[in-house]
Amino acid sequence: MSVTNTGPLGSYEVVQLYVSDKECSIPRPIKELKAFDKVWLERGQTKKVYFTLEKEAFSYFAPRYSKWIVETGDFIISIARSTEDIRLSKEVHVIATDELPSRLHVGSTLREWLEDRKGRKVIKRLMKTFRINPKTLKKDAKTNIDAWRAAQDIPLKSILEHIRIKLPMRSDRMIHYLLNHVKGRSKKDK
Repeated sequence: MSVTNTGPLGSYEVVQLYVSDKECSIPRPIKELKAFDKVWLERGQTKKVYFTLEKEAFSYFAPRYSKWIVETGDFIISIARSTEDIRLSKEVHVIATDELPSRLHVGSTLREWLEDRKGRKVIKRLMKTFRINPKTLKKDAKTNIDAWRAAQDIPLKSILEHIRIKLPMRSDRMIHYLLNHVKGRSKKDK
C-alpha cells in the first residue's frame, strides 16, 4: 500500500492491518489488529508499506481443543489509520489445513453436534434422510424457535430415544454409528 504525506510538515504515519472473520464458530472481535508499521514521511513524500500475513493472523484460541486453530472461511483484511478510519479492504477465502479431531461423545448435546464441523454434516444428512425440518416441527413459529433452541441443549441420544420416527436401529446403536461416521471409523476398522 502506498502512503503519502499531504501535510505541510514531515510526520509519522501508523498504517494498521486488521483481520475480520466473517463467520466463526466462537465469538471473536469484529476487527483484530494483526500488524502495523510506523513510517516517517517528509512533506509530499510517498512510501510503500508491505505486510505479510502468516497462518496465525487468521487463528484464534479454541478452548474446546486447547490450541490455536484456523477455520476455513471468508475473512476481511483492512488497511487503516485506526479502527474507525479504514482506507482499503479486501475479502479473502482461507482454507484450513489442520484437521481437528472430533470431541463428540455419546452424551454430546445437539448443539455440540451442530458446532462440530463433521457432526453438523452428519446431523444435516440425518435430518434430510428422515425429513426432519426444524421449521416444520411446530405450526407456531415462536413455539418452533423456542423448541429448537431448547432441543439443542439435550443430548442427541435422548432426542433419538424420544422422536416419533422409525430409526433403522436402537438409539444407542444409532449414536455409536453416527460417532463412528464422524470419527472416520467404519465396521471394517473395528
